[in-house]
Amino acid sequence: MPGTIELSEGRAWTMDGDSVSLEEVALHSLHRDQQHQIMGTASYVAADSPPPYAAQFAEVEVDIETGQVTVQELMMAVDCGVPINPITSSGQVEGGMTQALGYGHCEEMVYDDDGRMLNARFGPYKIYRADEMPRIEAYLVQTMEKTGPFGAKRSLRSRRTASSRRSATRSPTPPACASTTSRSPPSGYGPLSEPVEGRVATDDRRILAELADAIDAHRAASLVTVVATRRSAPRRAGTKMLVHADGRRLGTVGGGAMEARVVAEALAALSDGRSRLLEYELLDADRGDPGVCGGEVTIYVEPHMPPHTVFVVGCGHVGKAVIDLAHWLGYRTVATDDRVELVTEEALPNADVLLPGSIADALEAFPITPDTSIIVVTRSSEVDVAALPLLLATSASHIGVMGSRRRWHITRDALIEAGVAADRVDRIHSPIGIELGAETLEEIAVSVLAEVISMNRRES
Repeated sequence: MPGTIELSEGRAWTMDGDSVSLEEVALHSLHRDQQHQIMGTASYVAADSPPPYAAQFAEVEVDIETGQVTVQELMMAVDCGVPINPITSSGQVEGGMTQALGYGHCEEMVYDDDGRMLNARFGPYKIYRADEMPRIEAYLVQTMEKTGPFGAKRSLRSRRTASSRRSATRSPTPPACASTTSRSPPSGYGPLSEPVEGRVATDDRRILAELADAIDAHRAASLVTVVATRRSAPRRAGTKMLVHADGRRLGTVGGGAMEARVVAEALAALSDGRSRLLEYELLDADRGDPGVCGGEVTIYVEPHMPPHTVFVVGCGHVGKAVIDLAHWLGYRTVATDDRVELVTEEALPNADVLLPGSIADALEAFPITPDTSIIVVTRSSEVDVAALPLLLATSASHIGVMGSRRRWHITRDALIEAGVAADRVDRIHSPIGIELGAETLEEIAVSVLAEVISMNRRES
Protein backbone atom coordinates (compact mmCIF):
# COMPACT_ATOMS: atom_id res chain seq x y z
CA MET A 1 0.00 0.00 0.00
CA PRO A 2 1.21 3.54 -0.66
CA GLY A 3 2.94 5.05 2.34
CA THR A 4 3.77 1.76 4.05
CA ILE A 5 7.40 1.76 2.78
CA GLU A 6 9.82 4.61 3.44
CA LEU A 7 13.11 5.14 1.60
CA SER A 8 15.96 6.56 3.66
CA GLU A 9 19.68 6.00 4.19
CA GLY A 10 19.86 3.77 1.13
CA ARG A 11 17.30 1.30 2.49
CA ALA A 12 13.57 0.53 2.17
CA TRP A 13 11.84 0.47 5.58
CA THR A 14 8.49 -1.03 6.58
CA MET A 15 6.30 0.40 9.30
CA ASP A 16 7.42 -2.29 11.80
CA GLY A 17 11.11 -1.40 11.40
CA ASP A 18 12.24 -4.12 9.00
CA SER A 19 14.43 -2.95 6.15
CA VAL A 20 16.30 -4.07 3.06
CA SER A 21 19.08 -2.19 1.30
CA LEU A 22 18.49 -0.84 -2.19
CA GLU A 23 21.63 -2.73 -3.24
CA GLU A 24 19.96 -5.99 -2.20
CA VAL A 25 16.81 -5.03 -4.09
CA ALA A 26 18.83 -4.33 -7.24
CA LEU A 27 20.87 -7.52 -6.92
CA HIS A 28 17.80 -9.66 -6.36
CA SER A 29 15.80 -8.12 -9.18
CA LEU A 30 18.60 -8.27 -11.75
CA HIS A 31 20.50 -11.45 -10.95
CA ARG A 32 18.14 -13.75 -9.03
CA ASP A 33 14.60 -15.06 -9.23
CA GLN A 34 15.02 -15.81 -12.98
CA GLN A 35 15.82 -12.14 -13.54
CA HIS A 36 12.23 -11.00 -13.11
CA GLN A 37 13.09 -7.32 -13.10
CA ILE A 38 11.12 -4.39 -11.76
CA MET A 39 10.48 -2.14 -14.70
CA GLY A 40 7.93 -0.05 -16.49
CA THR A 41 7.47 0.06 -20.27
CA ALA A 42 5.40 2.00 -22.75
CA SER A 43 5.07 2.01 -26.53
CA TYR A 44 3.29 3.94 -29.22
CA VAL A 45 2.27 2.79 -32.68
CA ALA A 46 0.72 5.20 -35.20
CA ALA A 47 -1.14 3.06 -37.70
CA ASP A 48 -1.66 5.98 -40.07
CA SER A 49 1.98 7.03 -40.10
CA PRO A 50 3.81 6.07 -43.30
CA PRO A 51 7.07 4.12 -43.13
CA PRO A 52 10.34 5.87 -43.89
CA TYR A 53 11.56 6.30 -47.45
CA ALA A 54 15.18 5.36 -48.08
CA ALA A 55 17.63 5.32 -50.98
CA GLN A 56 20.87 3.37 -50.75
CA PHE A 57 23.97 3.60 -52.93
CA ALA A 58 27.09 1.47 -53.10
CA GLU A 59 30.34 2.48 -54.76
CA VAL A 60 32.26 -0.63 -55.85
CA GLU A 61 35.56 -1.42 -57.49
CA VAL A 62 35.60 -4.41 -59.85
CA ASP A 63 38.63 -6.33 -61.09
CA ILE A 64 37.57 -7.05 -64.69
CA GLU A 65 40.04 -9.96 -64.96
CA THR A 66 39.24 -11.85 -61.75
CA GLY A 67 35.74 -10.57 -61.09
CA GLN A 68 36.69 -9.53 -57.58
CA VAL A 69 34.25 -6.94 -56.27
CA THR A 70 35.43 -4.51 -53.57
CA VAL A 71 32.91 -2.20 -51.97
CA GLN A 72 34.50 1.21 -51.40
CA GLU A 73 31.63 3.13 -49.81
CA LEU A 74 28.02 2.70 -48.77
CA MET A 75 25.61 5.63 -48.55
CA MET A 76 22.00 5.74 -47.48
CA ALA A 77 19.60 8.68 -47.26
CA VAL A 78 16.54 8.10 -45.10
CA ASP A 79 13.48 10.27 -44.67
CA CYS A 80 12.24 9.11 -41.25
CA GLY A 81 10.31 12.21 -40.31
CA VAL A 82 11.88 13.92 -37.28
CA PRO A 83 14.70 11.73 -35.92
CA ILE A 84 13.98 11.82 -32.19
CA ASN A 85 17.45 10.46 -31.44
CA PRO A 86 19.67 11.17 -34.47
CA ILE A 87 22.60 9.15 -33.11
CA THR A 88 20.50 6.03 -32.56
CA SER A 89 18.71 6.50 -35.88
CA SER A 90 21.99 6.82 -37.78
CA GLY A 91 23.29 3.71 -36.05
CA GLN A 92 20.21 1.74 -37.09
CA VAL A 93 20.64 2.85 -40.68
CA GLU A 94 24.33 1.93 -40.68
CA GLY A 95 23.48 -1.44 -39.16
CA GLY A 96 20.97 -2.08 -41.92
CA MET A 97 23.52 -1.21 -44.59
CA THR A 98 26.05 -3.53 -42.99
CA GLN A 99 23.53 -6.35 -42.95
CA ALA A 100 22.51 -5.76 -46.56
CA LEU A 101 26.13 -5.73 -47.68
CA GLY A 102 26.80 -9.03 -45.94
CA TYR A 103 23.75 -10.68 -47.46
CA GLY A 104 24.62 -9.49 -50.94
CA HIS A 105 28.39 -9.82 -50.99
CA CYS A 106 29.85 -12.42 -48.66
CA GLU A 107 27.27 -14.30 -46.61
CA GLU A 108 26.18 -17.58 -48.14
CA MET A 109 24.30 -20.48 -46.61
CA VAL A 110 25.54 -23.82 -47.98
CA TYR A 111 23.44 -27.00 -47.66
CA ASP A 112 24.15 -30.66 -48.42
CA ASP A 113 21.80 -32.94 -50.38
CA ASP A 114 19.82 -33.70 -47.22
CA GLY A 115 19.18 -30.03 -46.50
CA ARG A 116 21.63 -29.72 -43.64
CA MET A 117 23.53 -26.46 -43.40
CA LEU A 118 27.24 -27.04 -43.89
CA ASN A 119 28.53 -23.68 -42.62
CA ALA A 120 26.50 -23.24 -39.47
CA ARG A 121 29.45 -21.75 -37.59
CA PHE A 122 30.93 -18.28 -37.90
CA GLY A 123 34.24 -19.71 -39.06
CA PRO A 124 33.10 -20.91 -42.52
CA TYR A 125 30.10 -18.53 -42.61
CA LYS A 126 31.72 -15.24 -43.60
CA ILE A 127 30.54 -12.06 -41.86
CA TYR A 128 32.43 -8.83 -42.30
CA ARG A 129 34.64 -7.77 -39.43
CA ALA A 130 34.54 -4.12 -38.41
CA ASP A 131 37.98 -3.48 -39.90
CA GLU A 132 36.85 -4.97 -43.23
CA MET A 133 33.87 -2.67 -43.64
CA PRO A 134 33.95 0.11 -46.24
CA ARG A 135 33.24 3.72 -45.41
CA ILE A 136 29.60 4.13 -44.38
CA GLU A 137 27.58 7.34 -44.50
CA ALA A 138 24.01 7.69 -43.26
CA TYR A 139 22.04 10.84 -44.07
CA LEU A 140 18.85 11.57 -42.15
CA VAL A 141 16.52 13.78 -44.18
CA GLN A 142 14.19 15.49 -41.76
CA THR A 143 10.51 16.11 -42.48
CA MET A 144 7.60 16.71 -40.14
CA GLU A 145 5.18 13.76 -40.05
CA LYS A 146 1.95 14.93 -38.43
CA THR A 147 0.63 11.41 -37.85
CA GLY A 148 3.71 10.19 -35.99
CA PRO A 149 4.91 10.86 -32.44
CA PHE A 150 6.88 14.13 -32.21
CA GLY A 151 6.92 14.31 -36.00
CA ALA A 152 8.62 10.92 -36.47
CA LYS A 153 7.53 8.22 -38.87
CA ARG A 154 6.72 4.72 -37.72
CA SER A 155 9.41 2.10 -37.32
CA LEU A 156 11.81 1.62 -40.19
CA ARG A 157 10.84 -1.76 -41.60
CA SER A 158 11.35 -0.97 -45.24
CA ARG A 159 12.39 -3.73 -47.61
CA ARG A 160 16.06 -3.62 -48.57
CA THR A 161 17.39 -5.17 -51.74
CA ALA A 162 20.99 -5.99 -52.46
CA SER A 163 22.57 -7.42 -55.58
CA SER A 164 24.08 -10.88 -55.15
CA ARG A 165 27.74 -11.56 -55.66
CA ARG A 166 28.75 -11.43 -59.28
CA SER A 167 30.59 -14.44 -60.64
CA ALA A 168 33.65 -14.07 -62.81
CA THR A 169 31.72 -15.32 -65.86
CA ARG A 170 29.37 -12.37 -65.86
CA SER A 171 29.88 -9.14 -67.75
CA PRO A 172 33.36 -7.80 -67.02
CA THR A 173 32.19 -4.18 -66.99
CA PRO A 174 29.40 -3.78 -64.43
CA PRO A 175 28.38 -0.27 -63.43
CA ALA A 176 30.62 1.33 -60.86
CA CYS A 177 27.69 2.53 -58.77
CA ALA A 178 24.45 0.68 -58.13
CA SER A 179 21.47 2.03 -56.23
CA THR A 180 18.49 0.43 -54.53
CA THR A 181 15.35 2.15 -53.31
CA SER A 182 13.37 0.75 -50.40
CA ARG A 183 9.93 1.92 -51.59
CA SER A 184 8.23 4.53 -53.71
CA PRO A 185 7.14 7.74 -52.04
CA PRO A 186 3.45 7.62 -51.04
CA SER A 187 1.00 9.50 -53.20
CA GLY A 188 0.79 13.17 -52.36
CA TYR A 189 3.94 13.11 -50.20
CA GLY A 190 5.84 16.36 -50.35
CA PRO A 191 9.47 16.85 -51.35
CA LEU A 192 12.23 15.89 -48.93
CA SER A 193 13.46 18.85 -46.94
CA GLU A 194 15.79 19.97 -44.13
CA PRO A 195 18.48 17.29 -44.32
CA VAL A 196 20.35 16.20 -41.20
CA GLU A 197 23.16 18.61 -42.07
CA GLY A 198 20.69 21.38 -41.25
CA ARG A 199 20.11 19.95 -37.83
CA VAL A 200 23.83 19.50 -37.28
CA ALA A 201 24.36 23.12 -38.31
CA THR A 202 21.68 24.18 -35.84
CA ASP A 203 23.40 22.22 -33.05
CA ASP A 204 26.71 23.81 -34.02
CA ARG A 205 25.17 27.28 -33.81
CA ARG A 206 23.85 26.54 -30.32
CA ILE A 207 27.24 25.24 -29.22
CA LEU A 208 29.13 28.18 -30.69
CA ALA A 209 26.60 30.64 -29.27
CA GLU A 210 26.98 29.12 -25.80
CA LEU A 211 30.77 29.27 -26.19
CA ALA A 212 30.49 32.96 -27.09
CA ASP A 213 28.30 33.55 -24.03
CA ALA A 214 30.87 31.80 -21.82
CA ILE A 215 33.67 33.93 -23.24
CA ASP A 216 31.67 37.13 -22.73
CA ALA A 217 30.95 36.07 -19.12
CA HIS A 218 34.65 35.22 -18.56
CA ARG A 219 33.91 31.52 -17.99
CA ALA A 220 36.29 28.84 -19.21
CA ALA A 221 35.06 26.17 -21.64
CA SER A 222 36.60 23.62 -23.99
CA LEU A 223 35.37 23.25 -27.56
CA VAL A 224 35.62 19.62 -28.68
CA THR A 225 35.53 18.82 -32.41
CA VAL A 226 35.65 15.50 -34.25
CA VAL A 227 38.18 16.28 -36.98
CA ALA A 228 38.47 12.87 -38.67
CA THR A 229 36.93 9.40 -38.62
CA ARG A 230 37.74 6.12 -40.30
CA ARG A 231 35.33 3.25 -40.82
CA SER A 232 32.43 3.05 -38.37
CA ALA A 233 32.41 5.77 -35.70
CA PRO A 234 29.69 7.16 -33.41
CA ARG A 235 29.82 10.70 -34.86
CA ARG A 236 31.07 12.24 -38.09
CA ALA A 237 33.84 14.73 -38.69
CA GLY A 238 32.72 18.22 -37.76
CA THR A 239 30.65 17.13 -34.77
CA LYS A 240 31.12 19.49 -31.83
CA MET A 241 30.67 19.39 -28.07
CA LEU A 242 31.17 22.10 -25.46
CA VAL A 243 32.52 21.23 -22.00
CA HIS A 244 32.30 23.80 -19.21
CA ALA A 245 34.67 24.00 -16.25
CA ASP A 246 31.98 22.59 -13.92
CA GLY A 247 31.56 19.52 -16.15
CA ARG A 248 28.37 20.62 -17.88
CA ARG A 249 28.33 19.86 -21.58
CA LEU A 250 26.34 20.73 -24.67
CA GLY A 251 26.34 18.31 -27.58
CA THR A 252 27.92 14.88 -27.77
CA VAL A 253 30.76 13.15 -29.61
CA GLY A 254 29.14 9.74 -29.23
CA GLY A 255 28.66 9.08 -25.53
CA GLY A 256 29.97 6.08 -23.67
CA ALA A 257 33.52 5.44 -22.56
CA MET A 258 35.07 7.49 -25.36
CA GLU A 259 33.11 10.60 -24.48
CA ALA A 260 33.97 10.16 -20.79
CA ARG A 261 37.66 10.17 -21.73
CA VAL A 262 37.20 13.20 -23.97
CA VAL A 263 35.43 15.14 -21.19
CA ALA A 264 38.29 14.34 -18.80
CA GLU A 265 40.78 15.63 -21.37
CA ALA A 266 38.66 18.75 -21.95
CA LEU A 267 38.67 19.52 -18.23
CA ALA A 268 42.41 18.89 -18.07
CA ALA A 269 42.85 21.34 -20.94
CA LEU A 270 41.06 23.97 -18.88
CA SER A 271 43.56 23.37 -16.07
CA ASP A 272 46.72 23.75 -18.15
CA GLY A 273 45.36 25.90 -20.99
CA ARG A 274 46.76 23.60 -23.67
CA SER A 275 45.00 22.17 -26.73
CA ARG A 276 44.96 18.44 -27.36
CA LEU A 277 44.68 16.17 -30.40
CA LEU A 278 43.18 12.86 -29.28
CA GLU A 279 43.13 9.65 -31.30
CA TYR A 280 41.00 6.64 -30.38
CA GLU A 281 40.63 3.19 -31.90
CA LEU A 282 37.20 1.62 -31.33
CA LEU A 283 38.05 -2.02 -31.95
CA ASP A 284 38.75 -4.06 -28.83
CA ALA A 285 37.48 -3.23 -25.34
CA ASP A 286 39.69 -5.94 -23.84
CA ARG A 287 42.79 -3.99 -24.78
CA GLY A 288 41.37 -0.77 -23.38
CA ASP A 289 39.72 0.77 -26.44
CA PRO A 290 36.79 3.03 -25.43
CA GLY A 291 34.37 1.30 -27.79
CA VAL A 292 33.91 -1.47 -30.34
CA CYS A 293 32.29 0.38 -33.25
CA GLY A 294 35.13 -0.78 -35.48
CA GLY A 295 36.47 2.60 -36.49
CA GLU A 296 38.95 5.27 -35.53
CA VAL A 297 38.27 8.83 -34.34
CA THR A 298 40.49 11.90 -34.12
CA ILE A 299 39.27 14.67 -31.81
CA TYR A 300 40.62 18.18 -31.25
CA VAL A 301 40.16 19.76 -27.81
CA GLU A 302 40.52 23.55 -27.75
CA PRO A 303 40.35 25.31 -24.37
CA HIS A 304 38.91 28.81 -24.38
CA MET A 305 40.19 30.52 -21.27
CA PRO A 306 38.95 33.86 -19.97
CA PRO A 307 41.63 36.55 -20.00
CA HIS A 308 43.80 36.78 -16.91
CA THR A 309 42.48 39.34 -14.43
CA VAL A 310 44.66 42.16 -13.12
CA PHE A 311 43.09 43.44 -9.88
CA VAL A 312 44.56 46.87 -9.09
CA VAL A 313 44.25 48.23 -5.54
CA GLY A 314 44.96 51.95 -5.63
CA CYS A 315 43.95 54.17 -8.52
CA GLY A 316 46.48 56.96 -8.33
CA HIS A 317 48.89 57.81 -11.14
CA VAL A 318 50.73 54.45 -11.04
CA GLY A 319 47.48 52.49 -10.74
CA LYS A 320 46.05 54.21 -13.79
CA ALA A 321 49.20 53.53 -15.82
CA VAL A 322 49.10 49.84 -14.81
CA ILE A 323 45.40 49.57 -15.78
CA ASP A 324 46.02 51.24 -19.16
CA LEU A 325 48.89 48.88 -20.05
CA ALA A 326 47.11 45.79 -18.72
CA HIS A 327 44.11 46.61 -20.88
CA TRP A 328 46.37 47.04 -23.93
CA LEU A 329 47.91 43.61 -23.18
CA GLY A 330 44.46 42.02 -23.28
CA TYR A 331 44.00 41.42 -19.56
CA ARG A 332 40.72 41.94 -17.76
CA THR A 333 41.22 44.97 -15.54
CA VAL A 334 39.56 45.62 -12.18
CA ALA A 335 40.12 48.86 -10.26
CA THR A 336 39.34 49.62 -6.62
CA ASP A 337 40.17 52.48 -4.24
CA ASP A 338 38.55 53.89 -1.12
CA ARG A 339 38.89 57.32 -2.73
CA VAL A 340 35.73 56.96 -4.75
CA GLU A 341 36.38 60.10 -6.83
CA LEU A 342 39.32 58.29 -8.48
CA VAL A 343 37.29 55.23 -9.52
CA THR A 344 35.20 56.60 -12.38
CA GLU A 345 34.83 55.88 -16.07
CA GLU A 346 36.26 59.28 -16.88
CA ALA A 347 39.37 58.73 -14.77
CA LEU A 348 39.84 55.07 -15.72
CA PRO A 349 38.44 54.48 -19.23
CA ASN A 350 40.40 51.24 -19.62
CA ALA A 351 39.13 49.57 -16.44
CA ASP A 352 36.66 46.78 -17.21
CA VAL A 353 35.26 46.74 -13.66
CA LEU A 354 35.10 49.73 -11.29
CA LEU A 355 34.78 49.04 -7.54
CA PRO A 356 34.86 52.30 -5.57
CA GLY A 357 34.83 51.90 -1.80
CA SER A 358 36.47 49.69 0.81
CA ILE A 359 38.57 46.66 -0.11
CA ALA A 360 36.12 44.44 1.80
CA ASP A 361 33.23 45.65 -0.36
CA ALA A 362 35.31 45.24 -3.51
CA LEU A 363 36.17 41.61 -2.71
CA GLU A 364 32.54 40.85 -1.92
CA ALA A 365 31.42 42.34 -5.23
CA PHE A 366 34.18 40.69 -7.26
CA PRO A 367 35.35 37.29 -5.91
CA ILE A 368 38.99 36.58 -6.69
CA THR A 369 39.89 33.41 -8.63
CA PRO A 370 43.24 31.63 -9.06
CA ASP A 371 43.46 33.27 -12.49
CA THR A 372 43.96 36.70 -10.90
CA SER A 373 47.01 38.85 -10.16
CA ILE A 374 46.55 41.45 -7.43
CA ILE A 375 48.66 44.60 -7.76
CA VAL A 376 48.70 46.84 -4.70
CA VAL A 377 49.80 50.40 -5.50
CA THR A 378 48.27 52.39 -2.66
CA ARG A 379 49.27 55.72 -1.16
CA SER A 380 50.70 54.44 2.16
CA SER A 381 51.92 51.48 4.19
CA GLU A 382 48.95 51.90 6.55
CA VAL A 383 46.50 51.31 3.67
CA ASP A 384 48.51 48.22 2.65
CA VAL A 385 48.42 46.79 6.18
CA ALA A 386 44.63 47.18 6.29
CA ALA A 387 44.05 45.60 2.86
CA LEU A 388 46.59 42.77 2.68
CA PRO A 389 45.04 40.38 5.25
CA LEU A 390 41.84 40.39 3.19
CA LEU A 391 43.78 39.93 -0.05
CA LEU A 392 45.81 37.06 1.43
CA ALA A 393 42.55 35.25 2.17
CA THR A 394 41.81 35.03 -1.57
CA SER A 395 42.98 32.41 -4.07
CA ALA A 396 44.86 34.92 -6.24
CA SER A 397 47.82 33.38 -8.03
CA HIS A 398 50.03 36.41 -7.41
CA ILE A 399 50.00 39.35 -4.98
CA GLY A 400 52.50 42.16 -5.49
CA VAL A 401 52.95 45.37 -3.51
CA MET A 402 54.64 48.51 -4.81
CA GLY A 403 57.05 50.41 -2.62
CA SER A 404 60.63 50.62 -1.48
CA ARG A 405 62.32 47.79 0.39
CA ARG A 406 62.22 49.85 3.58
CA ARG A 407 58.47 50.46 3.20
CA TRP A 408 57.92 46.72 2.65
CA HIS A 409 59.87 45.81 5.83
CA ILE A 410 57.66 48.20 7.79
CA THR A 411 54.51 46.71 6.19
CA ARG A 412 55.67 43.12 6.75
CA ASP A 413 56.46 43.70 10.43
CA ALA A 414 53.08 45.35 10.94
CA LEU A 415 51.25 42.41 9.34
CA ILE A 416 53.04 39.86 11.51
CA GLU A 417 52.43 41.98 14.61
CA ALA A 418 48.72 42.04 13.67
CA GLY A 419 48.69 38.23 13.72
CA VAL A 420 49.21 37.31 10.07
CA ALA A 421 51.40 34.21 9.85
CA ALA A 422 54.83 34.81 8.36
CA ASP A 423 54.42 32.03 5.77
CA ARG A 424 51.24 33.73 4.53
CA VAL A 425 52.99 37.08 4.31
CA ASP A 426 55.69 35.41 2.22
CA ARG A 427 53.10 34.94 -0.55
CA ILE A 428 53.48 38.64 -1.26
CA HIS A 429 56.13 39.85 -3.67
CA SER A 430 57.49 43.30 -2.86
CA PRO A 431 58.78 45.48 -4.28
CA ILE A 432 56.68 44.41 -7.26
CA GLY A 433 58.12 44.59 -10.76
CA ILE A 434 61.14 43.41 -12.71
CA GLU A 435 64.19 45.60 -12.26
CA LEU A 436 64.39 47.80 -15.36
CA GLY A 437 65.63 51.05 -13.87
CA ALA A 438 62.13 52.41 -14.52
CA GLU A 439 61.41 56.04 -13.70
CA THR A 440 58.33 57.23 -15.60
CA LEU A 441 54.79 56.03 -14.86
CA GLU A 442 54.69 54.09 -18.11
CA GLU A 443 58.07 52.45 -17.42
CA ILE A 444 56.92 51.45 -13.92
CA ALA A 445 53.78 49.90 -15.46
CA VAL A 446 55.97 47.93 -17.88
CA SER A 447 58.09 46.68 -14.96
CA VAL A 448 55.02 45.63 -12.94
CA LEU A 449 53.27 43.85 -15.79
CA ALA A 450 56.48 42.19 -16.96
CA GLU A 451 56.45 40.44 -13.59
CA VAL A 452 52.80 39.43 -14.08
CA ILE A 453 53.59 38.02 -17.54
CA SER A 454 56.61 36.15 -16.19
CA MET A 455 54.62 34.61 -13.33
CA ASN A 456 51.78 33.55 -15.66
CA ARG A 457 54.12 31.97 -18.19
CA ARG A 458 56.01 30.16 -15.45
CA GLU A 459 52.82 28.69 -14.01
CA SER A 460 51.56 27.55 -17.42
